[in-house]
Amino acid sequence: MARCEAASRRECPDAAKARLLRDLGIVQAGAYRDHQAAVAAFVEARRLDPNVSIPPDLLVERVRQAFIEAGGEIAPPPVSAPAPAASAAPTPVAVPPREPPYQAGDTFVMVVGTWGGGGDMSGSFMGEWGGAVSGAWHITGPLAVGARISAGGTTETDYDSYGAAVGPYGILGAAALIGVMPRGKRNTGYFLLGIGPDYVPEVDRARMVVSLASGVSFGGFTFGGMPAVTFNNGHTGGAIWFFVGWGNYVKD
Repeated sequence: MARCEAASRRECPDAAKARLLRDLGIVQAGAYRDHQAAVAAFVEARRLDPNVSIPPDLLVERVRQAFIEAGGEIAPPPVSAPAPAASAAPTPVAVPPREPPYQAGDTFVMVVGTWGGGGDMSGSFMGEWGGAVSGAWHITGPLAVGARISAGGTTETDYDSYGAAVGPYGILGAAALIGVMPRGKRNTGYFLLGIGPDYVPEVDRARMVVSLASGVSFGGFTFGGMPAVTFNNGHTGGAIWFFVGWGNYVKD
């Protein structure tokens, strides 16, 4: 303000000096609460520029009263437009409940080729090949039961206790299955315990097989392994088969 007082009108025109006096009046009224000093500043500001006004964001009550007393006019506050009527709430879209990944009766079928072999305490060992068809049905959650049938044969000649060559043999098998089948969006894993006989027609002999088939299926392609314990004429043995083929849900 002092610089403006000392300057010429060209350097500090009346309009600029009026704004400085207006600001001084705002400070006097709003900050220092000096009503008379604020009125005097506003009077001088309006003498230099009758159109000087108070910025709306600084127009507190004390400033408004001093400015009016100095002859200033305060524009009425703008009338706010009525708030738009609340629109009707959108109708909620019914989202169908998500189906659980397991439903009772879901049926998984496998058709695979197998190869492997086994032996027993007598020292005999035979390689085996074949094929199997399995079906498993979910009964609750991932728990499933099912059945397996298989057919194949031995790939090597075995020898009896006298050293005579016997075989190869054909083998027919069947087993009851129970286990779990964890299921994803595009793949399925399975761990199925199987119990059932393998029958060798050539010698009219059967062996009991307890197996654990484990594997995975990706979009229809399946593979895995199946270790087993065998019981044959008082001899306990072991075997393992590997399998690959097709496996997928046919009732879903």
